[in-house]
Amino acid sequence: MSEPNQAKVQVAVRIRPLLDKFGEAFSIKSAKKATDDTVCLTHPVDDSPNSGKQYPYSFNYIFDEDDSQSDLYESVKDLVDSTLDGHNTTIFTYGQTGSGKTHTVLGKVTEKDGHVIIGDQTGLYMRVLNDLLLYKAANSTRSHVVITLSILEIHKEVIKDLLRGGKVLELQRNRYGDDAVPGLKMMEVSTLHECYEVFQIGNSHRSVAPTLMNDASSRSHAVFMIDILQQEKTPDHSPLPPNAEEIYASDFSTEEISEEAVPVKRSRLCLVDLAGSERLKKSGAEGQTLKETQAINASLACLGNVVNALYEGKTFVGYRDSKLTMLLKCSFERANAKVMLITNISPIQESFQESMGSLRFADRIMSLRAKQVFMMDADSEQDYLDSLKTHAELCADLRLAMATYDLKLHGGHRLRRLKNKDGQFSQATVSQLMEEHKKLTEAVQQKKLNQLVSRILSQRSLVDAKAERFTDLQGWQLKVQEQTLLLQAAENEQQAFTGELDAKKHEYKAVHKLTKNLEKIIEELKEVVAEAKKEQLKVEEVANAKQANMLSEESVFASAGELPRDMRPPTPPLQAEPPAQPATTDVPPDRKSVG
Repeated sequence: MSEPNQAKVQVAVRIRPLLDKFGEAFSIKSAKKATDDTVCLTHPVDDSPNSGKQYPYSFNYIFDEDDSQSDLYESVKDLVDSTLDGHNTTIFTYGQTGSGKTHTVLGKVTEKDGHVIIGDQTGLYMRVLNDLLLYKAANSTRSHVVITLSILEIHKEVIKDLLRGGKVLELQRNRYGDDAVPGLKMMEVSTLHECYEVFQIGNSHRSVAPTLMNDASSRSHAVFMIDILQQEKTPDHSPLPPNAEEIYASDFSTEEISEEAVPVKRSRLCLVDLAGSERLKKSGAEGQTLKETQAINASLACLGNVVNALYEGKTFVGYRDSKLTMLLKCSFERANAKVMLITNISPIQESFQESMGSLRFADRIMSLRAKQVFMMDADSEQDYLDSLKTHAELCADLRLAMATYDLKLHGGHRLRRLKNKDGQFSQATVSQLMEEHKKLTEAVQQKKLNQLVSRILSQRSLVDAKAERFTDLQGWQLKVQEQTLLLQAAENEQQAFTGELDAKKHEYKAVHKLTKNLEKIIEELKEVVAEAKKEQLKVEEVANAKQANMLSEESVFASAGELPRDMRPPTPPLQAEPPAQPATTDVPPDRKSVG
């Protein structure tokens, strides 16, 4: 595996051999390999003051016609190991048209009896895939290793998916703030033969055209993406292998990503075959080829402007000036990204000016400094980011709990004040309290969301500002020490926060108890309201029944012509008669009855 301190930016120069098909067999060479890390460019002999002057340049690697494709690949192996460690790596070739860029990336592939053979002329693409497949086979018992291939081209500022027959796609900003291509077809491969078939599909749709400098000149920038997903297997051989298309499609989704029980390590290796810069007088381009040449030169000029801005330490870098620089932005600025530039030059003196321009561009790339954060290892960096996320979630939960506690504490006093003389709540009071509680809950949640968004934006701007400030190695080392102290301070703060959280546990229990009491009061209020409604319905039923009886009596007496009993005048009370006297006969007092 690669060393943690391996340089983020590496530069190699490759001098192609003289080609008989271009009549270069007896041409004078102006570019030569001086040492393994130095190339010397000689000015053509003419009447200028610089006639015969030599220009030495030093880079990480120098290759010439005596070095094979295998020798070149040895300088790339460390980047392959870095990719397997979780880094995003980019290898791109740069140079004038006809300098051997496509041969470096693709080369020639030999196929025999259905098997692909890695030969002397095989380029970087198939060699990288061969090593990745060997790694997959060696780790098949311990982990899932999923390898997918994607191929796109940028032709006149239009992005095309070469595995979908040249379907036009658009750049889109994903959830991580990077410009990427949603909907790009990803084909999973398991054998070298499948890789070669995918390569043939993509290469068959690539835009090429003959010019005076190259009989098969690439008229577009081609990007060969190799995505690698790694997931450890559990003793019961679960989970299932990760789905690459679903995982990368989630980068453009607004839904929250569910965390996997077993994490998936994602990395990407890009091989970028840049179209060559060319002079119209030398290439003889006309018509459609002329327009393609102008588009190629314009995008390469934007790439040069970006590199110059990074080299000079400018605060503004024009990544959005072209589709090419938008795609390559994360290669230059992401903390876990590594880049290797392979500059191809022609050895003949007729190409001195083009070779000088290519070497100057490579020298600017060589002078760029890694914009690293203090975490060099990708796994350690992810652990640190996860700890920051956990810390922020705990702080948010604590603030919400304290707000809820305050609401319940002061809300109880208010509830007692709102009771009537009978100690009951009216229906309007209950509705008002519930509505206020709902609004307050929504306000607390919105405030929590706003604070989280503000914190993310401030942290991102802080990281960007710090990354731009430290561009040289010495400043980077000082930044490592500073960030280490900040990490220790953050750990101390987290420990203090943990102690404070433990101290607040009993308060949280009190809040929970008050919440239960409030819920009980609300249930009692609901029962009181229900009983009041039942009593009201009974009273209404009795009144309605009494009124109905009165109406029926009035109708009966009205039909009989009499007044209802309750409307008659009162009957006077009867007076008592005197008792009856016995009957007597008037007899003279002097006469007596004779018996």
